[in-house]
Amino acid sequence: MWTTDEIASMCYTHYSTKLPKKGLPDPGREWTLLAAVVKVEEKASVQSNDEFLEVVAMGTGSKCIGQTQMSKNAMPQGRKMKKTNTGKTTQVGTRTRPMSTKEPRSQVHYTTGDTEQETAATLAIPKGKGHRELRKREGWSMRKREQQKLQSPATTATESDSESEGESEIPERSDEEGDKSPSRNIEKTLRQIMRKLDTLKVIKNNQKILEEKMTKMEIMLDKMTKRQEKMEKRITDLETTTEDMVERMDKIENENTAWTSERKQFMGKIDKLENFSRRNNIKIVGLKEDIEGEDPINFFQKWIPEKLEMEGETPIEIERAHRSLRSRPRADQNPRSILIKCLRYQDKEKILKAAAQSAKNRNGPLMIAGKPVLFYPDISYNLLKRKKEFNPVKKALWEKGYKFTMHHPATLIIFLEEGKFFFPDYRKAEEFVQELPSIR
Repeated sequence: MWTTDEIASMCYTHYSTKLPKKGLPDPGREWTLLAAVVKVEEKASVQSNDEFLEVVAMGTGSKCIGQTQMSKNAMPQGRKMKKTNTGKTTQVGTRTRPMSTKEPRSQVHYTTGDTEQETAATLAIPKGKGHRELRKREGWSMRKREQQKLQSPATTATESDSESEGESEIPERSDEEGDKSPSRNIEKTLRQIMRKLDTLKVIKNNQKILEEKMTKMEIMLDKMTKRQEKMEKRITDLETTTEDMVERMDKIENENTAWTSERKQFMGKIDKLENFSRRNNIKIVGLKEDIEGEDPINFFQKWIPEKLEMEGETPIEIERAHRSLRSRPRADQNPRSILIKCLRYQDKEKILKAAAQSAKNRNGPLMIAGKPVLFYPDISYNLLKRKKEFNPVKKALWEKGYKFTMHHPATLIIFLEEGKFFFPDYRKAEEFVQELPSIR
């Protein structure tokens, strides 16, 4: 039989070597509670002692007692041991010494189980985490013994007969506890089975829901696949149609280019024909309204030679004469221009030359009622626009002192010492005139 000091020394060695240092009380200053479960096994092969000790569980208090709460003899108030009527020792309380190098002395409480002996070396009864851990381990060892009894009843009976000799030291278990333990295990097993069945039902329901969702997703996927096929077909048709349209557009562009060139040619021909139809016409600008009276032809046949000093020449013949076809202007507005169509082209040229010579002799245009009267050849709008484009060039030539003239239909001729230079395009004429030096 092991002594109290040996068991306490063994527990203290386990406490100081196996447990972590964190949370241990400060030696000489703090106290805590400590409880240990010591397993005692019988070994037939051991000659000196027929028992083998092993610390299977140990727990300490979660709080330490400070120095202010200690008694005068430096010992915290613990719990004492007392003996039962059967002669066995029961744990009431104990006192622990501060942690030092000396082995502690304490009282021991022995309890004996059915199949093995377990000795609880109690240095102090904890009330915190260690106490709960100790009770868990004790309950686990009791359940394990009950399961071993259920699995091998014959062995259990043999062991109980062999241990009946120490009835004075081992307390007997009541029949009610033996009957309740298997039923509790069965109920617990049934509860576990029911929980698993409930879990399986939940899993099965979830599986059904997933299958339904998967079916819906497959249907949606089929619809999307069909829609995608339709879209691909439509895109293919659109690509084919686009290719056809591109070919047609290229063809139309080529035709349009050809038509544009032909149109330019036709417009040039039309403009040429229009100017050809007006080659016998003269335009008079600035003449007062109603001065021609009711017979403008006879009036201008006499008025033109008289004002332009053409009396010695052959009389001119006028085919038609009238004002421009627009609304009659107010008194404060400029009068309408007069269009005169000569019977012969030579008469038109005579009138224009006589007007130029008259302006030269007078050093200015012909003046009627204090207003200038000008004579122009009648041309188309496009030709007039082309001639106006040369006005900046003609102004620059006049400022630099160069001679020039306009050739029909719209060609500028510049006279230099090197010779004549012809410019049908006003842009090239501008570049040429910019390089000329001034001779004024």
